[in-house]
Amino acid sequence: MSSKGDELLFSKLERVQQTFAEYLSEATNLAKQVNYVLDRLRAIVYSNTENKIKAISRPDPKTISESIANIIEKMTSLLKIQQDLLQQILNECSQEKVQCDTCSGAGSIKEKIYVRDEDSINEFYQDKRCDQCNGLGFLQTTKPFSEQALIMLHHLIDLYTYDMQERTGK
Repeated sequence: MSSKGDELLFSKLERVQQTFAEYLSEATNLAKQVNYVLDRLRAIVYSNTENKIKAISRPDPKTISESIANIIEKMTSLLKIQQDLLQQILNECSQEKVQCDTCSGAGSIKEKIYVRDEDSINEFYQDKRCDQCNGLGFLQTTKPFSEQALIMLHHLIDLYTYDMQERTGK
């Protein structure tokens, strides 16, 4: 039987999957832009009518350059989101509890109340125990869920660690 914590972690894992899909989509866009550059270069190296026509039909170099810069910026942002989310989920799976998203871990939420005073109505905020986590600030996850999620998370984090080592040469 799953718990509320499992459901919350599952939704975070789905967000990881969504960011991977967005990243792959951007990688496809990047490949398309690189193809445009290659078409233009091919027309210079192999100057024939077909290659020249193909090169002319491609966006101008400045537009391609701007597109590539935007794509790389978005891909970098998506990687950062993925890394942060993976690290957060890893920590939560390791502890077998996840911060409540309703109260942001506080265990209580602010509730607006109105108090009538002679000729006016005053607005106040009162702390109310969070019903989602029963005032604990976190939701428990089940051991089977955490164990299975940890296997995948360690591999994904290893991928990022390897990628960063390759890029920095460390």
